[in-house]
Amino acid sequence: MKKVVSAICILVVMLAASVPALAANIQVVTEPQQIVSAGLVRISFSVTNDSAYEMRNISISGHGAGESADLYQQIVPPGGALSFSLRNIEITADMLGQQLIYTLNWSENDVPKSQSVAVDIGAEPVLPAVDMKATRTADKKFGKAGEKVILTYTLTNPGQQAMSEITITDSEISGSTPVAKNLSLEGGATSKTTFEYTLGSQDAVSRPIITYKLAGANKRLQLDPLSIAVVSVKLEISISQGSPSPEGVLFTIVLKNIGNQAVEKLRLTDELGNNVNEDLFRLDAGKDRTLSYPVSTSSLRNVFFKVTGMDTLGNAYEDKTRSYEVWPYVDPSHVSLSLIATVLTPLSDSGRMLVRFTVQNNSNVELTNATISEAELGTLETLDLLPLGQTMRERELLVGAPRELEFTLTASDPSGAQHSYQAKVTAAHVEEPVQPTPAPEAEAPEPEQQRLSGTLITVLIVLASLMAVAGVALLALSIYERRRNAAIEREDKAAELSRLKAAQRTEAPAFRKSAVDLGTQEVMQPKRAYVPPPQEAPSQLRGPRPQSAPYRQDENRGYIEREVKPKPMEAKQQPATEKLPHAPSGIRNRVRRVQPTDKQQ
Repeated sequence: MKKVVSAICILVVMLAASVPALAANIQVVTEPQQIVSAGLVRISFSVTNDSAYEMRNISISGHGAGESADLYQQIVPPGGALSFSLRNIEITADMLGQQLIYTLNWSENDVPKSQSVAVDIGAEPVLPAVDMKATRTADKKFGKAGEKVILTYTLTNPGQQAMSEITITDSEISGSTPVAKNLSLEGGATSKTTFEYTLGSQDAVSRPIITYKLAGANKRLQLDPLSIAVVSVKLEISISQGSPSPEGVLFTIVLKNIGNQAVEKLRLTDELGNNVNEDLFRLDAGKDRTLSYPVSTSSLRNVFFKVTGMDTLGNAYEDKTRSYEVWPYVDPSHVSLSLIATVLTPLSDSGRMLVRFTVQNNSNVELTNATISEAELGTLETLDLLPLGQTMRERELLVGAPRELEFTLTASDPSGAQHSYQAKVTAAHVEEPVQPTPAPEAEAPEPEQQRLSGTLITVLIVLASLMAVAGVALLALSIYERRRNAAIEREDKAAELSRLKAAQRTEAPAFRKSAVDLGTQEVMQPKRAYVPPPQEAPSQLRGPRPQSAPYRQDENRGYIEREVKPKPMEAKQQPATEKLPHAPSGIRNRVRRVQPTDKQQ
């Protein structure tokens, strides 16, 4: 059976070789590629249209192909490609070592065409796939910034199957660009790839990732990281300068290693080459050392310090500090200064004032760099050399609003020490003078006196108002009292008149008799008609009734009151029972009752 199949395959291949080349290029791949035992496989086809016409009505026939409507509907334009697969194709044991023939059918410009392709079914044992072996090395593990580091990547294929599409990436070293790509490595072969890296200011870490394809499978290999340190040899120098003294100026020097490498054989010297430390010493990373060094003050010096040593790479290390002035020592008691500020023109409406500064220098040494300043106004006067004796300066200051001004005088002695002195003045407006007046109170009263004066005036005004009200009340009461008394008097008179009238009516005969007996000849004639007095309401404040006055003429009552005195009796008095002739009614109403005599009583 195998011989028959082989003969058929050979015949098909020969026939295919004798047929002119067609316009379709067909590639066939099986998965897995090496079929060493019976089972299910996947066969993939890739068709390329090399003709000038479209490929239509495409179909495939062969072992396990069947019908595919999707494939029949595909159209491949000229130059286009089409890929499709036949899945789960069963391979039996007798097919191993044989070929499967598949025929592709299509039409070009309505002309049917077909092409066959053979698929090998392997029968030989497949060699096992072995993963890649790789290493990475660097020519140095540390260096200074800017130095070059060479990294070498070594790839080894320990198996017999070829490796393809090899790519090496090392992002922290090469960035986004791969170190190498699209490399191939045959079985048992080894290759090396180098990359040059420039050190920066920071340490770098190499973390290579290698990807490749082996026996149709994608593989990935990651190497261990490798650190490449950037050597930093740096010493920080801190210097503190002490105050001048007769013995000199004491400098305190602190050396601190702020790099990542130790520095050895360290020595410090001053600007004259004098050693600060006698013994050499080593300073590891992060460590520090404190040194003390006195500098003589016999003369003016510009002192600086120099440090030398050696780093771990064997390179010499050297650095130096800035310069520090060291002046000869001056006794502070030899410096005598004073500052006086005098206001010549007070603060004006525009906020300006004129001030005189008086500096008295009684020092035994020369003073320089003298300045007069104010906290807000800044530097006002500068004197490079402050002479002995008195120095005066006048300045117009723009102060603005009234406030307290504090001036500061500073000056330097030959040792470089500064001396400060202060003076204060008040910036204020001038008060307007008070205009003189003849009155004793020409001077403006104090606020307290003004307050008391105002209070007294208020009290006087209140008292005057109360007195005026009391006067008006007294006047009203007086008028009311006079009117009340007049009313009471009129009421009494009216009552008396009524009583008299009643008496006249009851005692008229006696009255007439007595009047005849007394020889009364006078008859009182009325001067006016009787007008009864107006009726007034009795007053509640009525006082004691006044005594009846003698008869008098009362214009208010409209009649005459007159006292009637009896005349000497000329005739014998008639008995009381004797009736007198009736007097006219008008006379009876106007004559009061005659007072009874002693006899009658």
